[in-house]
Amino acid sequence: MQAPRRFNAEGALWTESMIVAARELVIAFELTRTVVAIDPQATNSDESDETGIVVASGYGYGRDRFYSVDADYSGKYSPSDWAAKAMFAYQEHNADCIVIETNQGGDMAEETLKNAGFRGRIIRIHANKSKFARAEPISALYSQGKVRHAGSLYKLENQLMEYVPVTAKKSPDRLDAMVYALTELYQPVSVGILLG
Repeated sequence: MQAPRRFNAEGALWTESMIVAARELVIAFELTRTVVAIDPQATNSDESDETGIVVASGYGYGRDRFYSVDADYSGKYSPSDWAAKAMFAYQEHNADCIVIETNQGGDMAEETLKNAGFRGRIIRIHANKSKFARAEPISALYSQGKVRHAGSLYKLENQLMEYVPVTAKKSPDRLDAMVYALTELYQPVSVGILLG
């Protein structure tokens, strides 16, 4: 029997009340951007972590900006399969770019997308901060009531609420991809690569 999940642990960046508020948030501002973010895995085996693939959008301008997490396509995939899934998400949600974390073989990730036929814009980000330092500003957006959850995001929401930085042992792949997507919308990286 599995131990029951413990949410609202001390030091957690996301609580149940924050997730409930995100589900209930209504955004009245104009949609401005949608992005797909990938946290690719370097290996493909039964022991591998999942590849995080999350879609997020931004609404409004300036201080009135709001955000939504629109879909979670994360899972255990081969490189060609996660590329196909990311491209589907890009087209399905009319995204303007794919954001890729490059610590786990960024050049290889770009080549994987290119070989799968992707010709859109790729934004590379290098995770040179700790997971906590990357996630904390996004958690703050939730605390401010700025992020909406759209659709069924059960697995992602559990991962968010289970993540306690000081005790986390497992790489939170869905969380990482969501953080990359919302960070790009909140503090966009200026350089993108257009594959031709």
